[in-house]
Amino acid sequence: MKISACVIAKNEEQNLPRWLASMRVFADEMIVVDTGSEDETKALAEAAGAYVCDYVWRDDFAAAKNEALSHATGEWVAFLDADEYFTPETRGRLRAEIEAADAAGTDLLLIQWRNIDADTGAHLVDVYTPRIFRLKPELRYQGRIHEQLRENGGLVRRTAVVPEDRLLLIHTGYSTHLSKAKAARNLRLLLADMAESEHPETLYMAIAEAYDGLGDEAMALKYAYLDIENGRQASTYASRSYRILLRRLAARPAAFEERREAARRATEDFPELPEFHAEYALSLIHISEPTR
Repeated sequence: MKISACVIAKNEEQNLPRWLASMRVFADEMIVVDTGSEDETKALAEAAGAYVCDYVWRDDFAAAKNEALSHATGEWVAFLDADEYFTPETRGRLRAEIEAADAAGTDLLLIQWRNIDADTGAHLVDVYTPRIFRLKPELRYQGRIHEQLRENGGLVRRTAVVPEDRLLLIHTGYSTHLSKAKAARNLRLLLADMAESEHPETLYMAIAEAYDGLGDEAMALKYAYLDIENGRQASTYASRSYRILLRRLAARPAAFEERREAARRATEDFPELPEFHAEYALSLIHISEPTR
C-alpha cells in the first residue's frame, strides 16, 4: 500500500516542519505544491525529501489541490493543510486505518478535526472532515474556496468515519491573529465564486462563516439562515450554520425564542449531534422558568 501525503503551501516555514514530521511516519511520498513562498518553505520541504512543485496561484484552492493530486503516485492520499497534523498518539495508526478501508471498498475517510487557537490554547470546535481518500481520477476537488472533494462532480458515496481514539487531526489555522485576515480573504473569493456559480446555495454556509469571522453578525445570520433553509446538507461541515446561529443568538437575551426555534431545527436536521439536543434543552429550561 503506497500512501501519498499532499499539501499546498505558501510561506509556511513555521508550520511545515511539524507537517513533515507528522507525514513521514506513514507516507511513502510527500508532495508540496508551493504557490509562491518567499521564506524557507521550499528549502525545508526539499531537505525533508519531499517533492516540491511550483504553482502559480490563481485564487482557486481546488485547482491548486488538484495540481498536487496530479503528481501523487500512491494508492491513497492524506491531504492536509500545512497547519494541520495528526497527534503523536494516533498518527501511527493511519496506515492500518487505510488498509482496513481499502479492504472494505471505502473511498473516503472522515476524521475528527480539532480546531485549537494557537495563540490562547482554546479548544474552538470539533467536526469530522475528509482528509484521507483513495487516489482515482473520479475524486477531485471543486470550489475556489472551502473546496470539497467530489466524485464525478457529486457526493463521494463510499465513506467511513474513523473514531477519534484512532485518528485525531489538530488544526491551528483559526488562531486569533489569523482569523480576520483569513475571513476577509475567504469572503472575497466566496463572493466571486457565488457570482459565477450555478448553485450559489452551496456557498451560503461558508459565506456565513466568513462574515462571522469578520464580526458582521447581521450578514452571518442572514447567510446561516439561507443555508439551513436548504435542509440537511451531505457535507461534513453542514452543521456549522447552526453553530453560528446558536452562538450568536445565545449572546442576545431578547432572542431566546429565535434561539429555541433554531435549536429545535438543529436537533431535527442533525439528530446524531448531542450538542444540539443540549442547546434545545437549555432553551426549554429558559422559557419554563417562572417570571419574577
